[in-house]
Parts: sequence; structure tokens; C-alpha cells
Amino acid sequence: MIAPTATAATFPVPVAVVTGALGSGKTTLIRDLMRRPEMEGTALVINEFGEVGLDHLMVSSAVETTLLMENGCLCCSLRGDLVDTVLGLFAAAERGDVPPFRRILIETTGLADPVPIVRDLSGAAALKGKVRLASVCTAVDGVLGLQALAADPVALAQVANADLCIVTKADLADRMSIDALKERLAVLNPLMRVAEAREGRAPPGDPLFDGARSAPPLPPEHHHGHRHHTSHGGVDTLSITLDHPLPWVTFRDWMDLVYSLHAARMLRLKGFLWVADREGPVLVQAVGPIVSPVELLREWPEGRRLTRLVMITKNMPAAALRRSFERYIVTSSSALSDAVPDRPPVSIHRT
Repeated sequence: MIAPTATAATFPVPVAVVTGALGSGKTTLIRDLMRRPEMEGTALVINEFGEVGLDHLMVSSAVETTLLMENGCLCCSLRGDLVDTVLGLFAAAERGDVPPFRRILIETTGLADPVPIVRDLSGAAALKGKVRLASVCTAVDGVLGLQALAADPVALAQVANADLCIVTKADLADRMSIDALKERLAVLNPLMRVAEAREGRAPPGDPLFDGARSAPPLPPEHHHGHRHHTSHGGVDTLSITLDHPLPWVTFRDWMDLVYSLHAARMLRLKGFLWVADREGPVLVQAVGPIVSPVELLREWPEGRRLTRLVMITKNMPAAALRRSFERYIVTSSSALSDAVPDRPPVSIHRT
């Protein structure tokens, strides 16, 4: 049995969220992961929809700190309970009722849109300074994934908001089908790492807590000042690269405008910005309408000084965003600001 380590938690505690459509293989993946030495010291929170939960019976033997949230959906009727559960987990560890832990893994029901979960973990005042979101992982069935993405808006939202996608049951599908699925996933969310699981075994190492801060990939056929977008099923993706610095205040005001008018249509945003008079990149991120505080990094991903920005929208053409970006930022007559970014581009979480 792998029990949480005796070492006290270091704040903020990293939290990983695992979601995926019903039957996609989330529980099998988690069962495999929880047996690994890398997962030592992980507290597991399982949410199930229904009167009687069963998933905890499959994974509880692998971890002592398992909290089962039943008879509701984590992102709907139990959203408030998620915050209470995480706070209760800290309190129980302080009392010695459960072993100490160093990180938290939340498995959601297959009915869960991850955006409200991210909103609670990132925006709840009671959790401020206690937890940080490490990654959102979604499991996609390697056999039925293409059909699910075409028919299920929740499955589409899970993919659009993920940092990592694990294609499950890859051993049960032919290579051509898996490659087609992975191509579709890359179109829907170019920010996302994609890995495969075979015979119920998750990717090696510590995939949920490592690598979430990697840079967005460069758009295809990259060249200076490139703007590239794709569209599929109402989900549009816009990728922008620029080889010159941006005026921070202008960019911040542009994002304020976008999220003021279209927050409900924004699925995901991530970018490493080259800001005037900043040596390192400025990392901006958003999941749904939740915009994270900016991070000032020291080193450029891959050692390349470029602005790389990816935005994923729902029912809002990427071409409109591209025109807006070019009008307000690329051709802006504003002087480059030497101010260090002083606040997130959007200071209020809009829903």
C-alpha cells in the first residue's frame, strides 16, 4: 500500500484534476498511477454521480487518504463541497486523522466540465495560498473518442481546457484511428500534451504533476509575425507568434476588452509574452473565464525570445480575435511601456 508521506505539506499544495467522458478509463489510469513511487504523498479525492459510489473501491487500496463525494456532480451541485472537502483534508491532516500529504489528485465524474472546478480551486478565497492548480488532465477513449468529441459538448470542453490528454485503450484501436484522433485533439487544443495509455497503464513517470508549464507549440509553418487559426465544430483556435516586444499596457487593456465582452466564449488562453524592457517572458494563462495572475519568468522556453500566444474559443470566430489583436496591438501607435506587469490582464473573474 502506498500511503501519504510523513512529511508535512508545503504550501501551496499542487492539485491535479483528472476528467474524461464516462467510460473513458479515468479510474483505470488513476489506479495505475497511484501505485507508482512518484505518487507517494498524494491525497485522492473521488467524485461520483449516483447514490452508491464504486470507483473508490477500485483505487482506495492504493492510498489511505481517499475522500468520496457522492450523489452529485463535482462541478455542479457539489462545487461548494469541493472547497469544503479540500479544507477538511488539510484540517484532518493537522489533527492527525489522516496521514500528511504533499499534493492532491481530484478525479471528477465523466459529466464534469472542468471550468467550474478550476474556478473553485483558483478563485475560492478560503483556498488562497493553500493550493495551486498543477494541471488538468482528460482521458479520451482511443476507440470511441472521435465519436464522443463529435456528439458530447462536455467531452469537447474537457479537451479544450486540458493541459494533458491521455488517449486510453490505444492497444484496442488500430494505428490509423489513433493517429486520426490525435490529429483532431491537436486541432482542438494545441496547448495540450497528448500521450497514450495501453493495457491500462498510464504514461511513464509523473505525467500529472510534471510539464504543465511547457511553452505553447509554434504554429505550423512558423514565420515572423505569424497568425494562424483553425476551426472545428464551433471550436476555433488562434495561434500568434511575434518576434518583437509588445507594449504591456496595450495588451492588458486588449485582454480586458476581450474578456469583458466574450468571457463565456473563451475556453482557453496561454501565452509567453515578450514585453518591452523585460528580459524574461511574461506568462499569461486562462481557463474558461478564469484569468490567472501573470508570472514573470527568468528563462525563455527553448531559449527563443518570441511572443507565443494560443487562444481557444467556442462559437466565436478566431478571425475576429485576430483582427482585433492586429488592430489594438500589432499596429498600435502606443509607445512601448517600460512598466513591469502590475496585475493580470483581467482583474475580475467573469462568468
